[in-house]
Order: sequence, then structure tokens, then C-alpha cells
Amino acid sequence: MQEHGYRIEFISRLLKRKVFQYSGDFYQFPNPRKEGITYEFKYRVKKVNDIKMMIHTGDWKPVIFLEVELFDFDDEMDYTFKNLLKALRGSDNVEGLLDIVAKPTLWEIKGEIREYLMSAIGFEGTIAVTKTDIQFKETESINETKAHRLPIQKMIKDVVSILKKNQEGEFYLPEDINDEMVYNFTNVKDISVELTVRKDDDIKRFAVNGNYVKDQDVIEVLVVVNPDENINKLLYDIIGELNDLFAHELEHYRQYKSGEFELGGNADIEDPLEYYTRPEEIKAQLKGFKRLSKIRRIPLNATIRNWFETHEDIHHLNNKDKEKVINTLLQNV
Repeated sequence: MQEHGYRIEFISRLLKRKVFQYSGDFYQFPNPRKEGITYEFKYRVKKVNDIKMMIHTGDWKPVIFLEVELFDFDDEMDYTFKNLLKALRGSDNVEGLLDIVAKPTLWEIKGEIREYLMSAIGFEGTIAVTKTDIQFKETESINETKAHRLPIQKMIKDVVSILKKNQEGEFYLPEDINDEMVYNFTNVKDISVELTVRKDDDIKRFAVNGNYVKDQDVIEVLVVVNPDENINKLLYDIIGELNDLFAHELEHYRQYKSGEFELGGNADIEDPLEYYTRPEEIKAQLKGFKRLSKIRRIPLNATIRNWFETHEDIHHLNNKDKEKVINTLLQNV
């Protein structure tokens, strides 16, 4: 057997400082996007395990055995990968996942690593990937998630209990539910909800809107329902909107209480593009859309785009400005 003449330490240092960028199709990857949209992520060599001379296509050639890590996916790919791994019954079964959905892409990854080494040191061998890891995006801790989730769930439960009565009017929560004046949770203190329920023939099905009043620690919620609609049949969609709304407005509450933003003055902004691209609005919108994306199990970018497509009566953005806002949101994820 011939000697390859490459030092594993040198190859390791050369590859470990290189970050590769993938952009293109993901072949068999279940594609929830529209046609023509490319997939992008980064990858790097985590470890070079061995270099051996082996017979490849009838000749002795050096083969580099290495481990690769894929990372920096967008939210949609991150979300879909996690769910595919769950379907494979093991969060560590990355090789099984990639063999099923992305083997041709792995061939391209190996080819790009080989081309890089060929350019850098004249390498004319081949690459063998022995292990593939995926670096998922960090998620909130269980305690942080629970602290964020409980106020939203409780407020929605109380609003829905009022809606089920099928009555119009103004309601003060939690006072009208259990005689308590305010809501108190781990990270949300002394806040109340003023709910207005109206019937309106001009509404196609229903409409939900809200606002956080900082000086009063009140979240104002407006629910308008077409009187010809059965409220019970609307509840699934209304609850989705309420998840978005309360996550959004509670983020404004946090911004104000932490001193991150002063808030206020939004009522004086006539240009909807300026309003929806303010830093505090970007952060609050993303909180709401991420909550809605999670409970509906729909990718975040689809959730964002769907909201702006179906809520023109609220945002009043023209098509050009709507795309600007959507792109700004996605850039800040």
C-alpha cells in the first residue's frame, strides 16, 4: 500500500478554520416552500479522524475521514429538521435523517471540501464523512418558556370564557372572572385586560386587535364578530390571533418595564411603514409571530407572510412596503 504523505494535524488546522456556505436545492428534503426558493446554511469540519490510502475507482488514493457539522439554518429548516428527527425517534439520529432526505446534498458537501483542499494544497484524493451533526438554534429554558407561556394562556382562557357567552360589551379581566383586579405571574405583575366585544355585519368573519397602555398597565383587546357567525366555530382561529396579540403586547410590557424602550408616541405615526419598522415593534411582532408559529406548527416565515396577507385592514401597507416589513422581520429573527 502506498503512503499518502499528508499530516493529519495540518489537514485538521486547515479545515477547522474554514466555514463553508451551502446554497441551493435540498433535493429530497420535504419542501414546504414555493418552488425556486433556495436553501442556505453553513457547515464546517469538526474533526479529522484519519487519512488512509485506499483503492478508489481502481487506483490508490488518499481518503480523509472527517466529521461535519451543519449550522445556521433559517427558522423553517431548523423547525423542519427537528420535527423530522422526532419522526425518526431519536434526536441523535442525524445520519439517518440525512441519508433519507439529503444524501445528494451530502455528496455536494464532500465535493466542496475536496475542491477546497485541491485548491489549497493540491489534494487529489477523496472525502469520507463519518459523522454529521446539526447545530440547532438555542431555545429558551423550560422555566423561561413556562414563565412566558402562563400569562398568555391565562389571559386567553379568560377572554374565551367571555366570548363563549356571545355577549357584546366591555369586560374587565380578571375582575369579571374571579373578582381579582389584576394578573400576577412570575414575570408579569399588576396588569389587567380591558376586553371589548362587538358585533358587526361589515366584518367578514371576525377581527382581533389590541394595544398595551403603558401608564395604566392595561392590555386593550378588541374582538369584532360577524353576527351571522357561530362563535364556537371561530374559536380556533380567534385563539390563534389572541396568542399572537398577547405575546406581542406582553413584549411591549417587558420593553417598558425594563427600560429598553420608552414606548408611546406611536399614535402620532401616520406612515404604517415607519410604524411597523420601529425597533420596539419589530421585537414585539416577532414575539407574537413566534408564538403563533409554535402553536400552529407552521414555519415562522409562512406565519409572518400569512398575517400580512390577511390583515391589510389593520396594517394598511401597500405591497411594496409590506415586503419591506416582512424582509425586515425575517432579517431580525
